[in-house]
Amino acid sequence: MTWEERLNSLGIAVEATLERYGGDEDMLLRFLKMFSEDGTLALLKDAVKSHNQSAMERTAHALKGITANLGMEELSAMYQCMVKMIRQGDTGDMEALFAQICEEHQKMVRGIRELKELSVG
Repeated sequence: MTWEERLNSLGIAVEATLERYGGDEDMLLRFLKMFSEDGTLALLKDAVKSHNQSAMERTAHALKGITANLGMEELSAMYQCMVKMIRQGDTGDMEALFAQICEEHQKMVRGIRELKELSVG
């Protein structure tokens, strides 16, 4: 399986994302590697645990943008839903949504880390 096929199997829109990166495969792979090593999800977890809505909104919004730029459309939509819920003051189902987000986020991280080498060629 090629790295593109592996990323597509994770739900990453590789072709569209590569267009966003001007076709630079190495840049995309570098940013994916950075994502897999990033600790922002832990910050969100702390904000959710402490019911800090300001920190939840700020962190979820940042992760929404990051995941959208990396072609992780489903995960980005989940973060967008979380941001919307917070902004509307409708946090009743937040724990369930956050559990789904964590599962999807970790799936992405595992899949990216499973790539034997984050370089093209």
